[in-house]
Order: sequence, then C-alpha cells, then structure tokens
Amino acid sequence: MEKEKIVVASFQSLNKHTAAGIAKLGYLLSAKLDERNALDSFIISSKGKFRTPFRSKPVSSWSRYYLFVLNSISKRIGLPAHISRYVQELLYDRFCSNHLHSSVTKLIVTTPYLFRTFKKARRLGIPIYFIPGNPEDNFIATLVKEENARYNITGDDPYTYYRRLNYYNKSVPLIDKIVTYSSVMESSYSNAGFQDKIISMRGYLKPELSEEPIRRSKGKFKVAFLAYTVLLKGLQYVLEAWKELDGYDMELHIGGIIDRNVQHLIDTEYSHLKNVFYHGLITDVPKFFSDKSLYVLSSIIDGAPVSVLEAMNSRLPVIISENCGTKDIIEEGKSGWIVPNRNAEAIRERILEAYEHQEKTEQMGAYAHHVLAAYDKEPFIRDLAALAIGEDCKQMVNEREIL
Repeated sequence: MEKEKIVVASFQSLNKHTAAGIAKLGYLLSAKLDERNALDSFIISSKGKFRTPFRSKPVSSWSRYYLFVLNSISKRIGLPAHISRYVQELLYDRFCSNHLHSSVTKLIVTTPYLFRTFKKARRLGIPIYFIPGNPEDNFIATLVKEENARYNITGDDPYTYYRRLNYYNKSVPLIDKIVTYSSVMESSYSNAGFQDKIISMRGYLKPELSEEPIRRSKGKFKVAFLAYTVLLKGLQYVLEAWKELDGYDMELHIGGIIDRNVQHLIDTEYSHLKNVFYHGLITDVPKFFSDKSLYVLSSIIDGAPVSVLEAMNSRLPVIISENCGTKDIIEEGKSGWIVPNRNAEAIRERILEAYEHQEKTEQMGAYAHHVLAAYDKEPFIRDLAALAIGEDCKQMVNEREIL
C-alpha cells in the first residue's frame, strides 16, 4: 500500500496553543496523522513565531505581511469586513495551491473557498476531503436574507456577498467527500444536493475548560445569553419571548459584542423591556456564568458554538434551537431543551418551565456538566485520522455507531 502524504489546510492562523476556530480541528487531525507518519504538512494562513510538533507551514512566507497591510488598509478606508475576508480567502487559495505536488495523496480542508487549489488537486488526481465548520453556505445565505427582509436591513455580509457565494458554488462541486460531524451540517449539505458526497460522523471539539469547582451563588433566577451577536444568533427571538416574562422575578443577562443591525433592533423594538442587562464583551466566561441559572442560544443557524459547552461546564442547562449544531449533545429534558427555529413562544415556555421548577433546573445543570466532563474527543479525532488514511472508522453514522 502506498504511503500516505496528506496535506491539511485551514484558512485560520496558528496561535500559541493550537489554532483558531475550525483550524483547531485541522491542528488535532494533523497531529494524529503525524503520529501515523501520514502527514505531509499542515497549511495555515499565518504562523508567526509559534511552532508545532509536526510539520506546519504558513500558506506563504509573505502572509503575515500582506495580512497586516490588508487589515491596515481596510481600517483606513473603511473596507467592509466581508470584502476584506473575501480578498484574504482569494490570497490564501492562490498560495495554497503551491503546496500541492504529485506525491501528495490526499487534501483535507476546513474551508471551501479554494477553487484554484481544488482545480490543481483534480489535475494531479488528489482526492479532496472537506470538513466544514458551518452548515451549507447557500442555506445560511437564505436564512440571512429572510431575516434581513423581515427587519428591512440592507447590505451584504460574508454569507450573502455574491462574489464570495459564487466562489463557493464553483468550488464545492470539485470536492470528493464532505465529512459532517453534526446532524445540522449533514442535513444542510444533503438538502443542497451533496448527499452522495457526505461522510457522516458525530463528535465535537471539547474546548479547554476550567476544572475549578463551581460555587453558584443562590439568589434571583438569571437567564444568560452569550454570543458575538448578529441577527443569525437569534437574540431578537429571546427578547420577543421576554416581553411575556416581564412580570416574573427573573433577569436576562446578555453578554458579547452586538453588531449595529441587532443594536438598532434593540433600540427600536426592545429598549422598554425590564430586567434586561447588557454586559458587552465578556473576557471571563466562567465568571459571567457563575451566578446564572439557565443559558439560552436561539441561533437561527449555527455550526458548533463553544458557548453552549462553556455553559454546560458551568452547570447550566441550555435552551438551543433545532438549527444549532450542538443540539446533538443535548438530551431533551435532561441537560436542556431544543426548541423550534425562530419560535419566541417556545423559548418563553421553556424559560418559564425552568423558572417554575428551579430544583429540577439545577439538577439538569449538574447532569449537563456530567455529560460534558465525561466526553473524550480523542476517539473522534482518531476516527477522522483513520478515515483519512482509509481505515475503518467506528463513529460513522451510516454504521450506526454514534457517540
């Protein structure tokens, strides 16, 4: 059997410990492939001074410099973030293709905006495996446009910008396999017509979480919402639900930066709500969760939000929407609740249920912490590596051996 020489490519950059965003999955997979002597290299946008115990490279020796220049120009002239990101993706694609050569046996990517790279892989006969960090882009774009129309919002973002979406739509058909690790991602790509390309698995990246004992203070029932809040995070549906909860002795605490569209919506529609507190950027997440009773994330669409896991680690039961990728780890009525998408009434009912049965809510939070503490991501990463190498993979859904 030919020795594997696999290139793993992630658009994000390396940091001191691993890498940012979905690139962390690429980092862990690269480490496992290196253990099996099957890694050619791990390609990221920039690397800086950080080193890895396996072979890794910036996509270009100039990437740190052109990213700095591009970011500086963007700030100076007010270039929209979605255009700046698109230019960065085009540059990454341009240089990423240079890392493919005839001895590479497989290309594994965590970004789909690689038309030039994919074309070269096809020409060299290199199979392309894509591990998405988000549900399918056209599905996301449709939901964004629906929300924008509902609130009379104009202007593009990364998912509706037509040039970026067109680049995605000509890149993805060149991919051989799409490895989905949540039911939301799987269904979105299946519904988009890629069902024959899907390899379905179940797993998630458990972040490094505080192991310090939680000392939750007793007191008022407090509901937490934490996110970098754009319309897709669904805060508007939580606030709509809160309209009917004003008469109860509870508080809603909202953490995270709020974008201008959502802020305008808050100012015009929800500024009158009582017992709602806005905390802005949260730098100490465990502290923010320490006196809360319940976590709500009503995302209209979401890949695998880490905040859900952080809340569970803080012994909070969670309310999440059916379009949230982490719903796969929630046991209905035991560690939290899954509500229909864009349904303020369902959110209100579940908040009220948690409030009226606070002893049970506390027990659910303890169980949520137990579920997260017991989870080991190692088998998930190990099986991804086995899949890449062509060995049997125990956690493939079509083998019915799900976590």
